[in-house]
Amino acid sequence: MKTNRLLSLAIILLYSSALIAMVQNVSAQTVVPGVSKGETFDYSYSLIWTSTDPSAAPPQDLVEYNNTQQIQFRITDVSGTILAVDFLRHFKNGTQTVQSGTINIQNGVATAPYGFLIIGSNLAKDQRVYPTGGYQTITDTVMRSYSSGQRETNVISGTDTSQSTTIYFDKIKGIAVDYAYTIYETSDGYNIASTEKMVNTNSDVWATSTSSTQTTNTPTQTSGGTTSPIDTSSPTPQSSIAAATSKPTNSGTHTVPVTLAPITETAIDLSNILVGAVVAVIILVGLAVLLTAFRKRKKPKEDSASAENDFDISGFDLK
Repeated sequence: MKTNRLLSLAIILLYSSALIAMVQNVSAQTVVPGVSKGETFDYSYSLIWTSTDPSAAPPQDLVEYNNTQQIQFRITDVSGTILAVDFLRHFKNGTQTVQSGTINIQNGVATAPYGFLIIGSNLAKDQRVYPTGGYQTITDTVMRSYSSGQRETNVISGTDTSQSTTIYFDKIKGIAVDYAYTIYETSDGYNIASTEKMVNTNSDVWATSTSSTQTTNTPTQTSGGTTSPIDTSSPTPQSSIAAATSKPTNSGTHTVPVTLAPITETAIDLSNILVGAVVAVIILVGLAVLLTAFRKRKKPKEDSASAENDFDISGFDLK
């Protein structure tokens, strides 16, 4: 009877762990897109390269990328959490390139260039950006001024010794309105910094169709310090890279990646770790109870066999 009770307890524990895992999976947040098919989002673009070496010149590939006049996202389709987009890069010489791809705002998988610049709508501070992909969360929510009024803006930011990222997203639309990514390097004792920057320039089109309700105005806190909301006016294109081309070329000693990508993992979701630990403990306890029950059931047989051996007199001659 006692063994049966132990087996029942073990089964209950195992079922409980499975139920917890199921509830955790069902309760995972599902994001919704804030953009619609047919919408277009325009950005100014600049690459700023600096070096403490007075004789250094920027890599030619970065100079060419800084000839970008405008970047544009066109939403060609929206199906659930998957967005189909065209990424257009307009150059100052009148040419352009077009790359088509998709962005999954549920798991963060993107085949479109700069797919990380569009996320789900109405995410809150500390909420995971991609519910089923990575652990990046919204760093903060601040207010941002537009011609149509103030709007809530989500911030994702992170800094370490080699790079820093700050992205401002319109909370309702889920599209980036300001993006800056910097790589820090050293070469022959000199410090090099390459900064890629994009600023949305057509907010007067999309911002008038939606409105924000909250009025919080908290500065962004990052590991590198405090950052205030960025001015929404379109910046004057910076030409430090182009201007530097008049210096003697020494690009062989300087290597800066052409494709810049922001930090995507800067936070750990402790809630998932805790749930996983609890489930693991329950499973271990269940296995321990099962093992104990198995041993208790097996022991009487061993004792019975031992008793038979103790009273086995077949080998003795009693005559």
